[in-house]
Amino acid sequence: MRAQEIYGLIGAVLGMTGLILFILWINDLVPFLRFSVATALLLIGIWAIGQAAGLDWGQVFSPIARGLREAAREWRISTETGVASGWRCPSCGRPVQQGWQFCLYCGRALPWRTCPQCGRVQLTEGAFCGFCGARLEEAPASSS
Repeated sequence: MRAQEIYGLIGAVLGMTGLILFILWINDLVPFLRFSVATALLLIGIWAIGQAAGLDWGQVFSPIARGLREAAREWRISTETGVASGWRCPSCGRPVQQGWQFCLYCGRALPWRTCPQCGRVQLTEGAFCGFCGARLEEAPASSS
């Protein structure tokens, strides 16, 4: 028997065992240990099947790791720069702070508008106020 066949067999047995245990114990929340064992068996089974298939785990998990690193970087930048507003750049979607003239991430000019009816400043490319629904003025708001 080749190594891939052994990995495949082990993966199938452990994966199915873990899945069966998971299904049997899904409503039983008290014995956390049984749930953990079932989950571990399921994950080991998936890993072994991947090994049997010749799967390169680096290719599978690198996009996930890249996304997590990007999210952590954005969180770190937002906490360092004090970006606590809910405004996002219309171009790249990253957080911006009211009063910024340009996005720190993509460099695009930010189109701030002042509502003539309610007087609220907002980041928008639309024609209407997001707070009261009035038509917005055409000129960008001053960065105060």
